[in-house]
Amino acid sequence: MTPMKTALLSANRVRVALPGRHGAPDALAVDGVDLGIRRGEIVALVGASGCGRTTLTRTLLGLVAPNGGGVVFDGRPLEYSGRSLKAYREQAHLALQDPSGSLNPRHTVYDAVAEGLRTHGHHGDEQAAVTEALSRTGLRPPERFFLRHPHELSCGQRQRQRQRQRQRQRVMIAGTLVLEPELPFGDAPVASLDGSVRGETLALRLRDGLGLSTLVVTHRLGPAWNIADQVAVT
Repeated sequence: MTPMKTALLSANRVRVALPGRHGAPDALAVDGVDLGIRRGEIVALVGASGCGRTTLTRTLLGLVAPNGGGVVFDGRPLEYSGRSLKAYREQAHLALQDPSGSLNPRHTVYDAVAEGLRTHGHHGDEQAAVTEALSRTGLRPPERFFLRHPHELSCGQRQRQRQRQRQRQRVMIAGTLVLEPELPFGDAPVASLDGSVRGETLALRLRDGLGLSTLVVTHRLGPAWNIADQVAVT
């Protein structure tokens, strides 16, 4: 894997034990993991359910503090104070896998994408940022989607549900890109998109187009090899 000294984000001998239930001993979910992601590099984290993939991802995002080892971002150990974590998550932002459960049905597409800007107190032209983020994910013209709600995405009769799911996924990705993070995390972020869009969205939009580093979390080894510079298997 990437040498730790040159990495934008690195996990150094990370160990995470989860508390057991009903007096059972702690379960070791992550044991001595080393992982490095350079600037402008796509790394895929692959593993089956129950292998510690999600726990490691949560640890890299600062949602779980490791029991041993540590996480380093841009040369500095990750701190777990509220202010430090908020600043970090502006740069390491997560696009969730399931847009149906993540998008608020009462919010318009515009509000869903702008939510991160408002949470982190960004100043500047909000509408321009939302427009650019939607455009980057292929939702064009972006203004056409501003006032739509998640259930109003797509049109037509046949394959309506699949098309709506794809558009929702793009909205989720736009909500990540609008913050212009240095390191977007993707929890199978393009699972519902077709193969051509999958490659375009991740490889071209994030790395080639924007020069971003990206961690893609997935259980599918095939797509991981297609889009990633390096593949880490848990």
